[in-house]
Amino acid sequence: FDEAKFCKACEEVCVVLIQALAPVLNVTYDRVAKESKPKPKAKAKAKGRKNANDSSDEEEEEPDEEEDSEEEGYAPQCFQVLGVDVLMDTKLQPWLLEINGRPSMDIEEPVRMSECPEGTRRCVCRDMDGEEHAHMVSPVDLAVKSIAMRGAFEVALGRALPDQYVELNFDEHGPVGDLSGTLQLIARLYQVAGGADKAFTTYGLRRALAAAIKGGLNPIDLDSAVTRWKHQGYRQNGDLEKDTAEIGVLDFAGLLQEVANLRKGEDEDALDALSSLIEQCDPD
Repeated sequence: FDEAKFCKACEEVCVVLIQALAPVLNVTYDRVAKESKPKPKAKAKAKGRKNANDSSDEEEEEPDEEEDSEEEGYAPQCFQVLGVDVLMDTKLQPWLLEINGRPSMDIEEPVRMSECPEGTRRCVCRDMDGEEHAHMVSPVDLAVKSIAMRGAFEVALGRALPDQYVELNFDEHGPVGDLSGTLQLIARLYQVAGGADKAFTTYGLRRALAAAIKGGLNPIDLDSAVTRWKHQGYRQNGDLEKDTAEIGVLDFAGLLQEVANLRKGEDEDALDALSSLIEQCDPD
């Protein structure tokens, strides 16, 4: 068993996955930053003078420019733990099975009563198909999840990378080209369009692609495209939680690709057309 080779293969799975999810993570971070942004301190109300000779009354306070600038540059130190499930073939090559945006941090596991220490209290939940059992601390879960959470907090606080952590090599495993920059631009346009609430409306798409419309893109074509995408993908399930609805940014990337194809040249590559479109409409 070549441990180094196996770890490299797992690293490649994670790198490709995270690059694909980059727009979703960007949108989620911006939402969390906005929701957790400290509210501005209440300004003291101005008090007028009762008479010209009374100098004891307070004058109007000037806005605190330093506090305002701190609020505008607010960037919370937060993190998200992703659970990546893989299947291994006979050659121990890992293949992505699924990703969990909310992996359980529970460190207990159901154990049959016959295998529990004497005096253990029986659990009445329906785990193990109703078989008599108790919940015991799993040594494996305790070790792995403690490392994951402790290390995540260390990284979020700007400390050195923990010994059990490995920094992913995006240059080695990532695709050729500035994919990261392209995905970040898509995430920004998604937010300009109104995010999960308005990105798939004619108003939202026209707003995000205003520069392209000004450059000659027919807005009627945009309306037709957004109508086709409005109830596709993750939105067809109706009311979604915020962090689930944000996955729609990946559908938005597909919508932008369709729009880019409307105006690409006969010999132009589809991805080049997409890059051209989003660069033209870059909100920054």
